[in-house]
Amino acid sequence: MEKKSKMSGKKKLLVVGAALVVIGGGAGLVVHNQKVQAEKIELAEKKEKADYKKLSLQVDDSVKKAYDTRNAKDIEMAETIIKKLKEQDQKDPKAKMTKLHSFLDLIKKTDQLLATAEKSKKDSDIKAAQKSIDSEKDAYLAKDKKAQQTRLDKLKKSIEEQKKKEAENKKKAAEDKAKQEADLKREASTTDSKTAAVTPEKTNKEATNATPAAEAVNQEAGAESAQVPDSQPSPNNQAAGSVIPDYSNPNTGGGSTGGNTVQPTPSPTPTPTPNPTPTPNPTPTPTPTPDPEPTPDPVPSQKWIGWWNDGTQLHQTGGTYNTQAEALAAAEALYDANGMVGTYGASQL
Repeated sequence: MEKKSKMSGKKKLLVVGAALVVIGGGAGLVVHNQKVQAEKIELAEKKEKADYKKLSLQVDDSVKKAYDTRNAKDIEMAETIIKKLKEQDQKDPKAKMTKLHSFLDLIKKTDQLLATAEKSKKDSDIKAAQKSIDSEKDAYLAKDKKAQQTRLDKLKKSIEEQKKKEAENKKKAAEDKAKQEADLKREASTTDSKTAAVTPEKTNKEATNATPAAEAVNQEAGAESAQVPDSQPSPNNQAAGSVIPDYSNPNTGGGSTGGNTVQPTPSPTPTPTPNPTPTPNPTPTPTPTPDPEPTPDPVPSQKWIGWWNDGTQLHQTGGTYNTQAEALAAAEALYDANGMVGTYGASQL
């Protein structure tokens, strides 16, 4: 019985030893598993951090691209990627995108005000456009501000040139009108002078035609006076009715002393002179007709359009302009707004 008890004691020791071995091995296995799990968790955390950092960089790049291109698709892509960030990390990129939208809205507003000023040319619209340009103070808008200011300055210059041209045209029109009035007055004065020169001749003609009976009476009176003997003394101071003997005629005692018969010499019959002396009727000078007022030449069309050629297609600016400078300004604005690619110019309609 005692021997059996001793055997049992050895077995107990073996069992205890085996149990200790098993327990020790199990504890080591548990420790190993815990270490492996910890390493996996650590790797997962590192990967998650790396992925999030990559996402953050992607957000920064997308925001920068949206600022650079201002393209609607790029802006939408940046806003979509920002939403993948943790809520507390979305604040800064969202603020940047909001600011970008405000910049683009301001640029668009200024362009619209410029277009209105270019079309109306009103001083109030020009001042509104200038005020909007002055409000573009951020460095991001420096290039846009410069282009818009150049565009507005060209508009101001074109308006100034147009006003100057209109003043010159108005002055020239006034001078032409004054010259035309002076020419008309001079022509009227010349016509009056010619009419005054013709009127006396016509009066003389009427007076001559109105006195034929008087002339006939005067002619008859002259004829009767011619039949009366001339009572005026002869050149030899002889009395009327005295006879001058003809000594060459033997019958009158000329060359003979025996004849005493004397023949009287008749007095010559005077030629009647008409009174008054008739004059030929003058030919009246025709009254000159004044030249008709010249018809001014029609003013050619002064309408212009601006255009921009991107290399593949020709684009026209909206509406027409009164001067080439205005059309060029609008064309340049279209050219600048599309990246300054191709060529631009202005054409007269």
